[in-house]
Amino acid sequence: MATQPCAITGYTYDELMLKHECPWAKHHHESPLRLSSIIDRCRELNLFDRCLFVKSTKANDEDILLYHKESLLKSLSHVPCENIEQLKEFCRKYEDVYMNEFSFEAALLAVGGSLNLLKSIMTNQCRNGFALVRPPGHHAMENDMNGFCLFNNVVITAKTAIEKYNSKRVLILDWDVHHGQGTQYAFYDTNKVLYISTHRYEYGHFWPNLVESDFDAIGEGDGKGFNVNIPLNRTGLKNADYLYIFFNIILPIAYEYDPDLVLVSAGYDVALGCPEGEMKLTPDIFGHLTHYLKGLANGKVMVLLEGGYCIDTLSESAAWTLRSLLGDPCSPLQPCVNPDPIVKKTVACCKNVLKGYWQSLKIDLTDEGEFWIEEARRKRALAPLVNDHVRPAQYDLTPTLVVKQTEEQKLKIQQDIKRALALAPHQKPLERGRTLIVYDELMKKFSSRNHCERPGRIEAIWRGLRNRGLDQRCTMISSRYATKEEILLVHSDEFYEFLKSTKTATRKELSELKGSLRSIEYSNDVFDNALLATGSCLNMVDAIMSNEGGNGFAIVRPPGHHAHCSLDYGFCYFNNVSVCARYLQKNYNLQRILIVDFDYHMGDGVKDVFYEDPG
Repeated sequence: MATQPCAITGYTYDELMLKHECPWAKHHHESPLRLSSIIDRCRELNLFDRCLFVKSTKANDEDILLYHKESLLKSLSHVPCENIEQLKEFCRKYEDVYMNEFSFEAALLAVGGSLNLLKSIMTNQCRNGFALVRPPGHHAMENDMNGFCLFNNVVITAKTAIEKYNSKRVLILDWDVHHGQGTQYAFYDTNKVLYISTHRYEYGHFWPNLVESDFDAIGEGDGKGFNVNIPLNRTGLKNADYLYIFFNIILPIAYEYDPDLVLVSAGYDVALGCPEGEMKLTPDIFGHLTHYLKGLANGKVMVLLEGGYCIDTLSESAAWTLRSLLGDPCSPLQPCVNPDPIVKKTVACCKNVLKGYWQSLKIDLTDEGEFWIEEARRKRALAPLVNDHVRPAQYDLTPTLVVKQTEEQKLKIQQDIKRALALAPHQKPLERGRTLIVYDELMKKFSSRNHCERPGRIEAIWRGLRNRGLDQRCTMISSRYATKEEILLVHSDEFYEFLKSTKTATRKELSELKGSLRSIEYSNDVFDNALLATGSCLNMVDAIMSNEGGNGFAIVRPPGHHAHCSLDYGFCYFNNVSVCARYLQKNYNLQRILIVDFDYHMGDGVKDVFYEDPG
């Protein structure tokens, strides 16, 4: 039997990181409360009880020097913290940076904890993980602290994965509201890292005001096409806008790249209520975004905390992220509106400049990318762009964020946050056996000589699951036969009795039944087999609805989706999925059921059953 993959989620955190705070602005928005609120919320939901704690230890010089210059390391290790005026003078050399006597050690722990968590993932001690660390890192450059960031945690983590664990392709997704220019610079000329960043840009008017934060900065040399900037040129964007970006740009490229590790620079300043980002993503959307990424890299996904300054939505967003890593179900998203037209323009621009490098983007031949590119460049030319290679001698000290909002606006935001949290309550997770499975050898009994719908189909699936140890990770439920009453939820009484008659028919009578033109074969076993397939599916429905499991796989035959109310068709006798849906409507009063059919053939029977049913 194959080795079972680890399904544990890890996390790392150290209380000393809470001592890093601004000594001249006690109410600075990059405060210890950002991290402590996440810890408190995750503890309140008992999420850490289900995780593997990975101890943070301080990174050594060799770790830091994977990206940063020795001069920066020495400078940070000799910060004059004892004298407040000297400390201020030191910090003025860097843009939006503060330090105190604990900052250097906290920064080393942030890097070291991230590397320890990476080791746990790369050595299969855990499948994925969340590095709850601060100070954040994605703005820090090779020889420069920047934007609250001292060392670049995600860059050092990615370089360690490549150099120590032989990763060939690392995806870094940065959904912080600010562009992570430090991360971009680190990997701009390599294809070993695919860097994708969604960030507020406003045609260059939003910090860090860099021309290289725009859509046309796509890398150079070996890295050309492997740097993907998705600039957001308007505030107030919502879930629908990010989902549009995910499905049109991020996921197509990510799946084509096929990384062996996914790192997320998780800034929650895009969440509703954050005064820095002014976006309107609800906290539960981060569970969905994380879930989509788990299909990559065999599930090796590591999230690193970056920004986020609205405490209520920051802590909730991080909790939903951790729940998704743990495998909990995502919340039901509220109905999505159409994406903002400006977002669609940005996506068109990105596709246009990147389609020469990614096959998955070449399929869209109808976009107006060239037109929107010219428009974006004209607007960008009006922005106060910064040349990152020419820096002032000193910067203003990092101020406390001043929120320019009226009391009415503040009240409206609080009401929106309260409503968003109420619409996505946390449900108690299922501790074990979330996935159910049903299989019965009796379903192999019905067979027809040389027919492609044969017993070996389900036998091969069951053998494959067992060889991979998947059966041991599921809860096996019992099979059963469907009752006549259940079958009649979809099929006619006349059809049921006809099929029942095949149980006692002679071989000659069976041969005279005209089913071959409909790809149907009859035997004395087909009726019981079909009842067993449908009944086993119904048993799984009951188990899921009674919270014995969250989802399941019914390995059944004969199949069902071609069967009509009064006609067997295309290897199908009773319409298993339609009977399940009708059963759910009748017994559990479900109002909205989605049936997804990815069989190669159209499920014409299912279509006919529900063609006039909006439920």
